[in-house]
Amino acid sequence: MGMTRIDGIEYEIGSPAHLQAVEKRDAAKDKEISALTKDRDQEKARADAEEARADKAEESLKDATDPEKLEELISDRVTLHTDAKKVLGSDYDPSGKTPREVMVEAIKKDSEDFDAEGRSDDYVSAYFAATVKNHSRADEGGNGLNAARDAASGGKRKDKQDSSDKDDRNDSDAARKRMQESNRDAWKRPLAFNKRAAQQ
Repeated sequence: MGMTRIDGIEYEIGSPAHLQAVEKRDAAKDKEISALTKDRDQEKARADAEEARADKAEESLKDATDPEKLEELISDRVTLHTDAKKVLGSDYDPSGKTPREVMVEAIKKDSEDFDAEGRSDDYVSAYFAATVKNHSRADEGGNGLNAARDAASGGKRKDKQDSSDKDDRNDSDAARKRMQESNRDAWKRPLAFNKRAAQQ
């Protein structure tokens, strides 16, 4: 049999030592090829990610400078703020908050136990819409949850202020004053009360 040289060492072709040397050499080459392939794939992944980021940035810039999309974004934000104030009050300031944060704050105003963790944006948005709708129904005619809250806090609904000026029955300050006067003079009416109780 002939001789062959591997890594500077001569082996008799077909001998056990030769076969071991060949396996060792092939394993080393496979390892090298695998490392090179991994490096190549990582470089390609980084290049693809950078390209995708650049495309996204370009698309975002295009959207930001599109008058129609910009107007739509502004309109959506204004609507969100208006709806949130129906629940949270006219003094609520949503500045610097994401739409989701604004919606969650409004929801928690009515449902303190509400947990947004793990909930999708679509779920939160639908829950918020239902909360606003319920407030809108409750506030028709100057009655409802917000009116009750404002009366309890001594405030006056701004959207009902004109009608409240005309009829102070909707004015919480006037109602409180009437109640205090009635309670203060209650001791003067024990006989009338007893007479009614006796008739029942």
